[in-house]
Amino acid sequence: MRTIPYLGGKSRYIDTIRSGINALDPSGDKRLLDLFAGSGSVALSVAKEREVVANDIQSYSRVLVNGYSRRMENSPEDYWQDVAAEASSYLDDERISHLVAWERSVFDRSDVNGIVAMLSRGSGMAHGATSVWAQLGLRNQDGLNKLVMTRYYGGVYFSYEQSVWLDAAIAVARRMPEPQVDVGLTLAMRFASNLVTSVGGHYAQPVQVLSRSGVPKDKVALKVAKRRVAFDPGGLLSVAMNHLASVPIELPVRGETADFREAIEQHGANSVIYADPPYTREHYSRFYHILETIAIGDEPGLTYSNLGGGLVPSKGLYRVERHQSAFSIVSQAQAAFNDLFGMARQCNASMLLSYSPIAGGETARPRSVALPTLMELASRHYESVEIVVIDGARHARLNRRDVSQAAPEGAEVLVYCAP
Repeated sequence: MRTIPYLGGKSRYIDTIRSGINALDPSGDKRLLDLFAGSGSVALSVAKEREVVANDIQSYSRVLVNGYSRRMENSPEDYWQDVAAEASSYLDDERISHLVAWERSVFDRSDVNGIVAMLSRGSGMAHGATSVWAQLGLRNQDGLNKLVMTRYYGGVYFSYEQSVWLDAAIAVARRMPEPQVDVGLTLAMRFASNLVTSVGGHYAQPVQVLSRSGVPKDKVALKVAKRRVAFDPGGLLSVAMNHLASVPIELPVRGETADFREAIEQHGANSVIYADPPYTREHYSRFYHILETIAIGDEPGLTYSNLGGGLVPSKGLYRVERHQSAFSIVSQAQAAFNDLFGMARQCNASMLLSYSPIAGGETARPRSVALPTLMELASRHYESVEIVVIDGARHARLNRRDVSQAAPEGAEVLVYCAP
């Protein structure tokens, strides 16, 4: 099951992964502990066959797993009416209506300078006195606490009108009965994923509409505007209807937010473990920080770069509290893997581990731990360690001595660890 567009997602390998899990526990009696659930695609697929605990340090993962495993209680039509009423109340505020009216005028006139301003300094929180908000005399943001998406990311990642509707969807989700909150937040995340205009379709790099010398990129700006001007709030109704159709039954899966060590301590016994930690220096948190803010529901704040004396906001407008995985830090990665294998083995849990080369695009990045080293670490704790290289439709089963010769840098690999 594919929940949202996700870097390193395992949707195309689901059948192979599920077969690997079943090979480690043919009885099907043990639950699956998915330690790094990410978008939830593996956990949700396996939950059709066995009980699953889907863990991740990122809160958005918990939301997606719970949201995709629970039926929506409201009708899509009633849900959309609630969001529309909420969005209308936001647009009644003169500051927000002025911002949206200015944006529509810019789009109608194909005003390249206005579009460039929106994309390069559109954030009311990040760009201060140079922002579009300040340009329009909208510096006072009192009473707009609920509009986090609009204040932080409007103009940059979404149009202002889109961000208002996204804020409305989040507010409606927060008012739902507790078991349904994650369903509502999942709809908001799906809506955000459909709307975002950025490099790569994630939240690490806004579209760059100025050259290094500061010259506007007219074609790029107009392309973004063309996509945004086509915005239809009814798209959220389509998301809700699609969600209702894609979750026909409740699934025996529970999303949780914890460090992998805590998850193993709590759930490792009587489980088969699936682990898909990050393997490169790219921290996933930077690609999905906006989804994390939706999940947590806080005031995210902003991180700043070292430029301009530390006064320049990070290009991605990253939130202040952003997880940095030990698996992605070369100096810490081996110790993290050793903990992973050691703690799982102490629970007598078999483990299927994905070894993935790609984190930041379609080009393979250097891994933080080389495969032979990873195999050596696994073998310190497990009696049986085998790997399967997945190269398109071809699977090659290797032993430790074959690894460095037969596992190409760009290949997807499954490591079978059994007591």
